[in-house]
Amino acid sequence: MATPANARTAPFPAQVGVVWLYRWCERMVGPGDEAMSAATAVASVLLAAGGTAGGTTGDEVAGQLFDLLGDAAFEGLHELMENR
Repeated sequence: MATPANARTAPFPAQVGVVWLYRWCERMVGPGDEAMSAATAVASVLLAAGGTAGGTTGDEVAGQLFDLLGDAAFEGLHELMENR
């Protein structure tokens, strides 16, 4: 069975998610090291929330992210929560 020519260059879904998250953080906090730091912190919050036995509610996660990113990201939190 032949594979499509673009199969080798197509990103894995996780790579797409990381790029999307980094770009989202760039819009929230600005480019560069700030965006990388924010993306790392946001990913940590999202991964920790997904790994809890009791489950973390969306409101709890949004609250943690608001505490982390502040007012600058308030409008963007809805988009982030939909794509987590």
